[in-house]
Amino acid sequence: MDIFREYNIKCTKQRQIILDIIKNNNGITIKEINELVKKEINLSTIYRIIELFLNKEIITKKIVDNVVIYELKEKTHNHYFSCNKCHKKTIIPKKDIENFENKIIMNNDYEVTSHNIEFRGICSKCKGK
Repeated sequence: MDIFREYNIKCTKQRQIILDIIKNNNGITIKEINELVKKEINLSTIYRIIELFLNKEIITKKIVDNVVIYELKEKTHNHYFSCNKCHKKTIIPKKDIENFENKIIMNNDYEVTSHNIEFRGICSKCKGK
């Protein structure tokens, strides 16, 4: 409820449900949200709520493995490893990305203003199958 007050938007049951789903997932698609709330919230309402959250900058939109996902906006953003088989998205630890970014900056005298890094492959569970 505090987040709705902070962004000066009305707290509705549907908005709270979608916000909770986004908070509790490592990046989620509208299709996945729809599957979780199919009986409670129709698809057009989901799209309107997502658009509102994007406009108020409560969430961010990111493309991972050619799929649009939504996540709670943070001061720093996350990077993911996407499994080609099970399509599970796993957050890569920030320190690993920061070490990688620092190495690029130091070795090339770059000033990085933004980046988008995507890792794809086979996760350990699928590799063992």
